[in-house]
Amino acid sequence: MTDSWFSNTLGKIFKRAGKTVNEAKKEFRSGYRDSLMDGDWSNVGDSEELEPFIDVFKKEDEVMIVAELPEAVEERIKLRLSEEEVLHIRAPTKKNEEYSANIRLPSRVKEKRVRKQYKNGVLTLWLNVYN
Repeated sequence: MTDSWFSNTLGKIFKRAGKTVNEAKKEFRSGYRDSLMDGDWSNVGDSEELEPFIDVFKKEDEVMIVAELPEAVEERIKLRLSEEEVLHIRAPTKKNEEYSANIRLPSRVKEKRVRKQYKNGVLTLWLNVYN
């Protein structure tokens, strides 16, 4: 008799929980759909931010960074060093997209000593490190 009562009680609990879960799913779907419809989509498609592929190499006296930035506009590539340990790269493309990356450097670097080359869609940077 106890097994039957226990099974029936569990069955009732799971049946209620199942209804609650299904109701919650319906509510979520409805809210999600409404939030998409009510959202501000005016700037979608204006510009897309891309994350470039980046390799960082550390040698004894310099850090070399290789970033793949296909179709970037070379004259508009911006580099910014913050606290001599994080390099910010922004590079707009010809297709109204923009590459953006923040790179934590393995060593403190000398801000004034940056060499760069942009060739075939690849940006290579050489930064001198403090000894």
